[in-house]
Amino acid sequence: MNLRKWKTNSIELSKKWEEDLSSLIDSLKQVKNTKRSVLRISSKLFDPIGYIAVFTIRIKIILQEIWEGGFDWDEELGKNLGNKWEKWCKEVHSLVDLFIPRYYFKTDKSSEEFNEYQIVIFCDASKRAYGAIAYIRYKTNADFHVNFVSSKARVAPLKKLSLPRLELLATLIGARLLETLRKVFKITNNYIMFSDSTVTLSWIRGYAKQWKPFVSNRIHEIQDLTNPQNWRFVKGEQNPADIVSRGCSAEELLKNRRLWHGSHWLTLSEENWPKNERLFQETTNEERRVKYIAINYSSEFQNEEPFLDINNFSSISKVFRITAWIRRFINNMKLIKKDRIKTPFTAEEIEEAEEIWIKKVQAEHFGIEINCLKETKILPKDSKI
Repeated sequence: MNLRKWKTNSIELSKKWEEDLSSLIDSLKQVKNTKRSVLRISSKLFDPIGYIAVFTIRIKIILQEIWEGGFDWDEELGKNLGNKWEKWCKEVHSLVDLFIPRYYFKTDKSSEEFNEYQIVIFCDASKRAYGAIAYIRYKTNADFHVNFVSSKARVAPLKKLSLPRLELLATLIGARLLETLRKVFKITNNYIMFSDSTVTLSWIRGYAKQWKPFVSNRIHEIQDLTNPQNWRFVKGEQNPADIVSRGCSAEELLKNRRLWHGSHWLTLSEENWPKNERLFQETTNEERRVKYIAINYSSEFQNEEPFLDINNFSSISKVFRITAWIRRFINNMKLIKKDRIKTPFTAEEIEEAEEIWIKKVQAEHFGIEINCLKETKILPKDSKI
């Protein structure tokens, strides 16, 4: 790890931080209780790393509430929103006392001493916001040290979502944050992801296609960016990302040790971490995938009422002709009268009808295998073929 690079970046960030904070404080001298003023002030802080994300998320929530209230740009805010806005403005001045160490490590020696380090990411969501916070955990001699790396916070969508879905969005933010950190840290499998949602953890450890599109699409991305086995459960009171999802005051931001160094047990060896009970069933992706395909197979083919009972016919060629008639009738209904086909059957129509029944029989007897082949997956060990 290039500590010199981090030192340079920190100096540049400090200058940018001082400029932005100074400009923000000057702007607060003539602040107004209007939507225009809230948006103008909130956009002045440049914080890509997320040092004060737990503080700025509050103003983002206020801005969303203003938007929901339907206020015009220069209309005075109501008493409740106005009080929240004024309180946030008063706290901004405290940020001048924020001190962020330039180094992640306690020494400026070469990076060879830090062979044992991990990225630890916590994710959490509330009804108003969700986010993730990342730490670097490293070992020197027999001691473990934990330092803040980055955090991300987002306001919950205006369209109301269930808490498990918001927790899913938080884990997605955590997975994307890990992908960003991969570009700086040499991360292979030396990372741990935490969430306090057992439902979300079950989704992540499951087979993505068995869920509805909203969950399925996000689980696909999380599984592409992270190893599901690296996700762990943490109790809510032990989760520092709880601060990110709910926001905090400037005073708490300055003094909250859990925010800057994570839960105290991170400084212990892993065998001494809290033994949180696994409330979700441990199953592998392969087991869930086979189960999902089996369910789909039975519902799609076994329980489906056939449009034609072939047991009522003594000739398979007659079945093909009747099937061809049915297909032609359906196609003709989609056409205007003058374009409808009235000629005798062609060989192609009979072949297409035959292909329909061949596919149906194959699907009934080899449904699981067909799905596996479509997804380029390995066939189950108990497969008929």
